[in-house]
Amino acid sequence: MSDIVVEQPAVVEADLNYLVANGVKPATYAYDPPAGVPPRSGVYQTRRVKIANARVTPPPGGLSLDRNGFELRQHASALSDFADPTVIERTYYPESEALLKGRMAIVNLWRPIGWPVETSPLALCDARSIALNDLVPSDLIYPDRVGETYSFVFDPRHRWYYFPLMTPDEVLLLKIYDSAGDGVARLTAHTAFDDPSSPPDARPRRSIELRALLFF
Repeated sequence: MSDIVVEQPAVVEADLNYLVANGVKPATYAYDPPAGVPPRSGVYQTRRVKIANARVTPPPGGLSLDRNGFELRQHASALSDFADPTVIERTYYPESEALLKGRMAIVNLWRPIGWPVETSPLALCDARSIALNDLVPSDLIYPDRVGETYSFVFDPRHRWYYFPLMTPDEVLLLKIYDSAGDGVARLTAHTAFDDPSSPPDARPRRSIELRALLFF
């Protein structure tokens, strides 16, 4: 692992897509929309941001799910083949539940599968740099219901991080919601980005993500 840290840059610059707030609630279809309807509404723009290598320069005070909204953990899965949904349910769900036990919160668990992440890693925003007015409620439309999520508008105070070359024995915990009060990270933002340090022959990213509903 130390060799990986040495070979990777301390900071990369990349373009991230941000919503342009215009007073109209954006919407995204989680399925093929009706004819003539775009799969996503809203105006988006790219912004060039700095993304720090959290292996080399972690956030001040160190990383934790309750402080920053995300956390990297070492965890080798007992499952090596993620192609069978039945086996995922039988084996991967229970072992993931053991990692996320513990207030009412929604936490995603994201893991590379097959090989290390060589392209399109995840950028993670330090929860302490997110203001409430950076978050815009957005409809998430399913065939039988309409949910809601947040889109993200640009703020130069955002602090972004990533973990280069994540392996299948590493997992990211990403906080989506937390009912806790002051002093605890309520949520974070995350997105894939084009890593300028990826080799030209990089393999495509493969990953699996679970969403856990936690009751403390």
